[in-house]
Amino acid sequence: MNEGKILKWKIQPGDSFTVGDALFSIETDKATIDYEATEKGVLAKVIVQDNQSLSVGKNVAVIVKNKQDV
Repeated sequence: MNEGKILKWKIQPGDSFTVGDALFSIETDKATIDYEATEKGVLAKVIVQDNQSLSVGKNVAVIVKNKQDV
């Protein structure tokens, strides 16, 4: 896989999440999956919007530890 497309963000900037929460759905050349958080945090900023393609390794969002850091 060289690129994918974020279909839909499941959370919005300012939302808190924990390990295992689905953050967004991503479409690859073989499947559509939900990307799950690997640690807890707060979504500060979305960089790659819904229906936007991206290459592997590109940053898709800014995540912070505490809500007051947003």
